[in-house]
Amino acid sequence: MKKTLTLLICFVLCFSALVSCGERMEDVNVAIIETTLHRENPEGDLGNADYPYGTPVSDSAIKDSVKGYSAYISEQGNKVHPGFLRLKEIYVENLSNDDVYVRVVATFPAVFCKEDDPVMDIRYCKEGESDTEKGFTVTEKRDSAGNYIMIFTYQKPLAAGEMTYWPSLSAFGILDTVPSEKIISTFEELGNRPFDVAVAANAITAKGYRNAAEAFEDYDKNAVE
Repeated sequence: MKKTLTLLICFVLCFSALVSCGERMEDVNVAIIETTLHRENPEGDLGNADYPYGTPVSDSAIKDSVKGYSAYISEQGNKVHPGFLRLKEIYVENLSNDDVYVRVVATFPAVFCKEDDPVMDIRYCKEGESDTEKGFTVTEKRDSAGNYIMIFTYQKPLAAGEMTYWPSLSAFGILDTVPSEKIISTFEELGNRPFDVAVAANAITAKGYRNAAEAFEDYDKNAVE
């Protein structure tokens, strides 16, 4: 059986807390890197204010920035108003000794992502979607409960110690067209409680597979619940 891994983190939109981290199959190991830094700074804003226009941010700078993410969350996590975006740039690093295919799965609560009346504004890395060498494909679906799921499947395997060049998810928040009354009613529908947006990183050894699609087809067949 192929070695596989699932790494899971959850965070709360309003109160922004890292809830859990777990993994399966010790021979395959990846890490989720959560930061405010985008790989390249297209407009000199967002989380990259300290980096010049068009300058790629190094792996080491991105990993170092993780230390400041909790402070960012403490400051920004309670802000829930139309147009507010909370930065959450998600990268994956391969900590295994072998090449692995990776994908990121982000699950958003159904109540905020209704097909006919969405409240949530979800941003992801468009550069990564268009880059056939370093990027990913995006698949969207809904589960039986109506939760909105985005799957970012990186097309090339990560070598041992390598990190995804482009992030997958980049930011999320409340659409700027949503009136405050709608935000209040949505939280009332949730019972006025915080909610989790789950981000999982799946990994499978690349050996024996022709491409990422083939690898994750096998992964899904053999995933251990």
